[in-house]
Amino acid sequence: MARATTRRWAGLAAAAVALGSCQTSSGRALPASPTVVTVTMTEFGYKLDRPVPPGYVIFRMVNAGQQTHEPNLIPLSEDVPPIDQQVRGDTRIAVSPSGGVVGRKPDQVGSFAANLESGQRYAFVCFARTPDGQSHAKLGMAIEFRPGQKAK
Repeated sequence: MARATTRRWAGLAAAAVALGSCQTSSGRALPASPTVVTVTMTEFGYKLDRPVPPGYVIFRMVNAGQQTHEPNLIPLSEDVPPIDQQVRGDTRIAVSPSGGVVGRKPDQVGSFAANLESGQRYAFVCFARTPDGQSHAKLGMAIEFRPGQKAK
């Protein structure tokens, strides 16, 4: 029984190596593996470990802070003011999150994937509140970026 299992795993390993340059049945190459961008959350900000590329991206959200954070990815149209003005201003344009993770307690990690358009504006905004009710976003936990460019 152990030999059959070992041979099966060896066969699967060989198949995985062969699939390294895999193509579909139509002869087209499979898409490349997605880029993983680690986003570190603290009080009160985000730090991205690299510029975010366009295309399929996996965001790895790491809570390195002392409070629970609730990050949301929001696509922004060109008529939306810069994200700092949007979260702190008196007049806001309605936006809807397109991704994110539920509240992450300190030292917790969560991941989600998104397909990002080149040139599109996006923002990470934390929807959590401090124990005394202050918005994390208003305290500075909002960052804007465009895929392929450095975050602001």
